[in-house]
Amino acid sequence: MKYFQFFLLFCCYLQSNLSTAKIIKTQPCSTPTNNAEIISVDVSPCRRTPCKLKKGTTYTLTITFKSLINSNQVTSKVCGKVGPVCVPFKLPNEDSCSQMTQGVCPVKENETYVFQTSLPIKSIYPSMSVTGKWRLIGEEGDLLCFNMDLKIVDAAVRKMIDSNEIFEKL
Repeated sequence: MKYFQFFLLFCCYLQSNLSTAKIIKTQPCSTPTNNAEIISVDVSPCRRTPCKLKKGTTYTLTITFKSLINSNQVTSKVCGKVGPVCVPFKLPNEDSCSQMTQGVCPVKENETYVFQTSLPIKSIYPSMSVTGKWRLIGEEGDLLCFNMDLKIVDAAVRKMIDSNEIFEKL
């Protein structure tokens, strides 16, 4: 019976830790020039909105979109809204064309693309709630622009569970 209980506990643990990505709720930017249909925005590992970004962790942002225009180049710009100010966030690579995992530049009208990039959350960032503003910019302005609620938090120290402790408690 103890092995069955351990098996159930282990399965619950795997389920909660393997499905770490979640489609994030976004809001369109106030700028009227969205030249793409956003299909999904995924932040991994993130389990819920607002996404809690742990300091010292690198996240993967994946945007799936359908372009409504042609564009030879695409760049990324990110900022965090703190009150009325949008503080720029330096990305490791602003060239979005080099980060397409589905589709290639030049971007073509009515084609679907998957853009993926890393978001390193540095330990020096302050702990706070922030609205992240993400823009993919083509030659003629915003290809797409959206806001997402984020929360920068301290990295929690996770205690490793010894399997013997589990059996002793069962």
